[in-house]
Order: sequence, then C-alpha cells, then structure tokens
Amino acid sequence: MEGNKFKHSLHFVLFFTLLLFSLLSSTIIAADDDSAAMAMLLETIVTTPSNWSKNSFYCQWQGVMCDTNSSRVTAIFLKSNNLTSLPPKFPSLPNLDTLDLSVNSLSGSLPSLANLTSLKNLYLEHNNFNNIPQSFFTDLATTLQLLTLSDNPFPSWTIPTQLTRFPSFQVFFCDKANLTGQIPEIFHSFPLETLSLAQNNLFGPLPNSFRSSTIQKMSLHSQMLSGPIEVLSTMNLIGVQIYGNNFTGPIPDFSNSKSLIELRLDDNSLTGVVPSISLASLSSLRTVNLTGNKLQGPFPISLQENSLITADFDSNNFCTNSGNSCDPQVTSLLEIAAGFGYPLELSDAWTGNDACRNWRFIICDSKNNRSIIGIDFQKNNFGGTISPAFANLSELQYIYLNGNNLTGPIPDSLTKLAQLKHLDVSNNNLSGNIQQFNPSVTLNISGNPLLLTGKHDSIVTKISTLIADDDDSAAMAMLLETIVPTPNWSKNSSYCQWQGVICDSNSNRVTGIFLKSNNLTFLPPKFPSLPNLDTLDLSGNSLSGSLPSLANLTSLRDLFLEPDFDSNNFCTNSGNSCDPQVKSLLEIAAGFGYPLELSDAWTGNDACRNWRFVKCDSKNSIISIDFRMQHFGGTISPAFANLSELQYVYLNVNNLTGPIPDSLTKLAQLKLLDVSNNNLSGNIPQFNPSVTLNISGNPLLLTGKHGPETMEANKFKLSLKFVLFFILLLFSLLSTTIIAADDDSAAMAMLLETIVPTPSNWEEEQNWGRPFEQKQYRGGGL
Repeated sequence: MEGNKFKHSLHFVLFFTLLLFSLLSSTIIAADDDSAAMAMLLETIVTTPSNWSKNSFYCQWQGVMCDTNSSRVTAIFLKSNNLTSLPPKFPSLPNLDTLDLSVNSLSGSLPSLANLTSLKNLYLEHNNFNNIPQSFFTDLATTLQLLTLSDNPFPSWTIPTQLTRFPSFQVFFCDKANLTGQIPEIFHSFPLETLSLAQNNLFGPLPNSFRSSTIQKMSLHSQMLSGPIEVLSTMNLIGVQIYGNNFTGPIPDFSNSKSLIELRLDDNSLTGVVPSISLASLSSLRTVNLTGNKLQGPFPISLQENSLITADFDSNNFCTNSGNSCDPQVTSLLEIAAGFGYPLELSDAWTGNDACRNWRFIICDSKNNRSIIGIDFQKNNFGGTISPAFANLSELQYIYLNGNNLTGPIPDSLTKLAQLKHLDVSNNNLSGNIQQFNPSVTLNISGNPLLLTGKHDSIVTKISTLIADDDDSAAMAMLLETIVPTPNWSKNSSYCQWQGVICDSNSNRVTGIFLKSNNLTFLPPKFPSLPNLDTLDLSGNSLSGSLPSLANLTSLRDLFLEPDFDSNNFCTNSGNSCDPQVKSLLEIAAGFGYPLELSDAWTGNDACRNWRFVKCDSKNSIISIDFRMQHFGGTISPAFANLSELQYVYLNVNNLTGPIPDSLTKLAQLKLLDVSNNNLSGNIPQFNPSVTLNISGNPLLLTGKHGPETMEANKFKLSLKFVLFFILLLFSLLSTTIIAADDDSAAMAMLLETIVPTPSNWEEEQNWGRPFEQKQYRGGGL
C-alpha cells in the first residue's frame, strides 16, 4: 500500500511538473516570437498577401523580414498588394521598425499603431484613407524617422504640431493630402532632411523655423504660399521646388547651399535682379527654372550659356533679352527698388529699357524726354529704406516718398543732387540725422519722430509757409516750380497773362486754371492756397499716382480731371466686347468702386497675361484671385461666380461691407475663401464642406445657416435630440437582449441586417454555427 501511495505521489509530481513546463513554454513562446501577432494579421488583412499561410513560418512570408537570431519581425513590406482592409489596431510587434503599406486600396481611418513601439519608417502613401484619428500621431512611437502620407483623400487638415514628439524625425512626405492652413513654426525641433508638402492648400509665408532647420530637400509647389523667400538663404539645400505659388520679393543668395542641384522657383511673382554670379558659382547646380515671374534687370545670360545647367527664364520683365546691361537710369531705378525690397508694383509698371517711356511713378524732362526729373512714390505702402542710388539721377528735381513705411536714414548722397527742388519724406518711420540740403530745397520731414534735427533745424518747408497774401503770386510761383512739364508760364510775366489762367480784373485773384491736354505728368501733392479759384481743368493729360489735395482751394466749384480716350486702359480699341474673364473681373472691380490699382495693373484683354492679383492655370482659366490687404472698400460682387474654375479667393484685411453673395456657393472648384477682417454683414451662405472658409473679424456676420435661429426652432431641436436619444437607448437595450440569448443566431441576424455591404455568402437560410466555425465568413473566426 505504501508503494502504491508513493507511485501515486510520483505520478502527481510528474503531472504537475509537465503542466508547469507547458505553461512556462507557452509564456516563453509568446514572449520570444511574433507568431500570435502575425497570425492575427493573417486573419485580418484583406486581401491576404501572397504565400501568407498558417502552414508556413511567418518569417518566410512575402514581404516579412525577421531578425535571424530571435525570429522577431523587423519589417513588413506590402507595397502594391491590392490590400483593401487592415485591423483597426495593429497587434504588438515590438521589434518592427519598418511598415510599408503604400500603393494599395486601403480606406477609412488610419489604423492605430500604438503597439509598434520601435517603428521608424511608415509608408502609407497612395491609398484611399479618408480619416485621421485624433490619437494617430500621439500613438506613434517616438522612434519615428520617416512618414509618408501622400495621395490620400483626407478631409481638410493642418500640419500636426505633434511631429515635435519625434526627436529623430528626418523625412516627411505629405503631398496631395488636402493639407490647409499655414506651415507651423516647428521645423527647428527635429533633424528633418526631406520635406515634401506639394499640391495641397497651404497658404501664408515660409516659417522662420526653416532658418535653424536641417532641411536639404524641399518640395512645396503648386499652392497659395506667399511672401518673401529670403529664409532660404540661411539653409543648406540640395533641391528646392516651390514653383506655382505666390511668393514675392527678390531671389536670395544661395551661396550657403554648396550642394544645390535643382532650383525650381517658376510661376511665382518674384521680382528684382537675378543673382547670376552667385548661382553660376555653385558647381553642383544642374537645373534652374525661373519662368513666369516678374524678374527684372539684365537677362541672366551667364546661366543660359552654362552647358552644365538646364535653365529657363521665359515670361519675366528683363530690361533686355540679350544679356546686355540695362540703361543707366533703369539700373539706378532698380537699385532704388532694391531698397524697398523690389515691390511687385514696380516690376509690373516698369517694363523695357527706357524709363521715360510711360513708366509709372516717373516724370521725365519734356524737352528731350530722356532725363528723369521727378519720382512720385507717395502713399504706396512701400517698406525698406531710401537708396543712395537716387543720387545717380543727376537731373532729379522732385522726390515724393511721403506716406510709406520707410525706415533708416535719409542718405547723405541726396544732398549732391544739384537740381533738387523738393524732397518729401513725411509720414514714414525714418531715423538718424538730417543732412544739410541746399536752402533752395523744399524739405518735408514731418511725421518721422525718430529723425534728429540737430544743427540742421533750418529746414525749409515752403508749402506750409505759402500764406494767402493780397494776391496769388506766391501760390502761382509754387505751381510754376512743381507742375511738370511747365506750361507756357514764365517768372518774367504776370501770372494773369499765363496760358490758361483767368484772373479777376479788380483783385488779380486767380479764378480759373485751364490746362486741358497739356501733356502734364506731375502735380504738387497739395495745391497752394488760391482762395478765389472756382474752376480747375486738368483733363486730357498723363497724370498718374494719387489725386492731389485741393483742400486749399476753398471756392472750387468745377473740377475736371478726366483723361482723353487715347490715354485710357480700354480692353480693346475696336469697340468689341472684352474677353468674358476680363468682363467678370471688371464687374468685380465695380463692386470695389474701380480702384486705381486695378486699372493700372489690368491692361489689355487677356487676364492671364501677367495681370496682378490674378493667377491662371495652364489652360488660361483663372484659378486664384488675391486681393488681401489692399484697403479696398465696397462690396463683394456676385460676378466672382462667373469664373467657373476659381479655386482660391483672398479678400481678407480690406474694408468690404455687405453680404457674402450666395452665388459664390456655385463655384464647384472652390477650395478656399478668406473674407476675414472686413466689415461684412448678413447671413453666411451654405458652402460645400470641402471649402475652407475664414470669416473671422466680421462681427456683423450671422453664423447660423440662415441667420439666428428662433427660440421655437431651438426648442424643436432640443426635442428632436431627446427623441433620438431615447430611440438609441431603447435600441441599445433591445440589442443587448437579443445578443444575450442561448446562441448567437439573433446577434448574427442583427449583424446581417446592419453591416453594409452584406459579406459574401451571409444568408438567413443557412446554418450560422458551422460556417462560422469553419471560417467561411470572410474575415470570420477571430
């Protein structure tokens, strides 16, 4: 008996030992390989990849890479496998560093990858994903180095700031992914080398964080990005593709980019002189495309003739096409424009190589029409500094820089202008000492509190001291000095005998000035006091710039300023109708009250031929209108809707009033409408959800679909929400009751009714249990 007890005890010990070993083995296996996780992927990935089978070792499956020692999965490559479905959450694969699911037909939400704790490279481009869960980026492992999301139809979204979670992040591809908004200031936070965000809906400037970034390859083309590109000069770039945007200002110095191979700046609004010498010194450079900008100065012949470089420079505003230097006056004007940062207005207004051939802002000597005697830049919102190059224009008599945002000093060189009569720099932000000008110069420096008058207090301000005397001799002498070209007027005769001047016979006060069709190009910015003047006729001339102030003409009754028909900006000279796109733009301009800027910028009958504020596609259809920060008043015209291919409309930061027209909702291609910071009012029309709409800064706009809702409507909504909640609660209780039956027939019947589309071979008549057990349901058996 004792022997039997011993045998039973021994059997029990052996059984317990085997059981414990079995459990330990299972635990070890579960911890030491990825068989369970890969089995789960085998069951849930649709279509099952080729040769993935329970009958073979997962490290032998197509696209699966394993560590040879541990059999841990380190990479899964399933590119172009016709995949249509993934598990919503990937199983734990602790050693997986690369997952490539690109170029498939995957749709729905991006899967949760929180269990891939060593993930470095993630390829998801060229699929049909249409949702990004809020936790997607925060769930990704902080080891991430590469992410590709290009070519997915996501809803409109912004660049996630959660990218700063990845301290080793190096490559980000997110082209054609419906990104919108501005590029955030995050790119100094990680060692990014490649940034590709092309063909999205991004707008605004390049971020300052690019300055301290490690980006070498950049693709941001075909969007609505704007502003200067000077930040690129601080980077060490290999390739730059920022074509097809609205960038402005000059091309920066790329000498820091010693390994630059490709430079694509085409189809923007860049201005200034091409830095040919700097670019030609880059021995690695192979492609330069500057086509379709507003570049000035001489044609960059040194780049064109370099056999190692493929160069394109068509459709710019070069002074010559031969590579020869510009005319000396043109060169000086371009240096002056450089001080202002090469404003776009100057490139549009200055074409050719003769500054005296109808160049806007420029007045030339009427005798030989060769020497520049006046420059009128008043009230153009120009920033930057006053260039010493003004002194190169030796015949210059009148300089108007008032009403801008200029900074820095008044250059000493301007005191060397022997012919200078008038310099107006009032109402800027100038600083420094005021130089000693000739006493004959009328100098206006008011509105510059940082200017130091010092020992040069004896500044002559003739305009302000022209006091109404007993006659008009002082005022008419001032007009004689400032009207260009001078009419048939002379200091040696009485002003009442001057051509076109009518005086009262008793008082010798001027009552009328008739200077119609005198080829006048320039007036004083403010007329002197002529208290009896009742008629002023300046019609039929070539006057430009701002209308003069006539506040001192206190008796003025009749004012004639209209031009001759020969000096206008008609779209055609034949009387034929304007091009339909031009006609629509003129209707839009009518809503703003026909601003002068638009008449000057829109000449001819082709809106896609370098018209300012307008951008066209390759088929010459207008796709963008950018009127932001132009101080336009008036209303938004319904005529925008006539431009059927319009995608981007920027009207922000103006003084527009009235409603947003309903007709704009009919623009089928519209992607972005920005009307922020105006004075709009009324209801907001119902735009397509795909349209990015910015209405901030319009407190009178009513945000409801059709204005404020009535109290009765709100009560009805609340009642409806309560009823829906009750129905859902009841449905949930019934569903729970159905599922908790003796078998799963009721529950599966419920799934049969609700899953769309119904899976293959799910039928009410068949036996539910056995097919489920045999995994005849597609994806069954989990």
